[in-house]
Amino acid sequence: MWCIARARPEDAPNIVELSEQLAFATLSAESREAIGFLVSGYGADVYRSWACRSRSFLIARESGTLAGFLLSYPFCLADPGDGFARAVRTEHLPTWRDHQITIIKQIAVGPAYARQGIARHLYLRLFHMLPRDSCVFGAIVEEPRNPASEGFHAALNFRRIGSRGAEDGRLRGIWFRRVDERK
Repeated sequence: MWCIARARPEDAPNIVELSEQLAFATLSAESREAIGFLVSGYGADVYRSWACRSRSFLIARESGTLAGFLLSYPFCLADPGDGFARAVRTEHLPTWRDHQITIIKQIAVGPAYARQGIARHLYLRLFHMLPRDSCVFGAIVEEPRNPASEGFHAALNFRRIGSRGAEDGRLRGIWFRRVDERK
């Protein structure tokens, strides 16, 4: 059975390894459709930094092996230069206070652990950690589409509230959920 914990700086190399397994360019079209993919890859220094700063950066382990992770953080920790996060905040979440908003940067589960409920449980743990009067938003790449991620997020009561181009030039769908919603 797997367990969920807060990511630690020493987890960074394993997180990089897992994210590389899910890189768009490395997966077949069939795998991308079935389990989803990541278009943004980060180095160990970035993941290590987030592990130090964000209490809501979570990992799932199975018998000591990293099975998945959820990189999230409160809006107040967003890089001041993150135009995407700032634009979403201004355009789509104007009535929410900064401390009520959590950003989902990445959700990933290793191919060997796909479809076992790990991603769902990572989100459920996150929702349990956050105040009930808060919300989460994430961006799902739309060019190319990521139907596995869209379906997964819709099943957890996220809804698409718009789209916006990101710094990498790819269009992202903006997906939103209130923490106090059921599921």
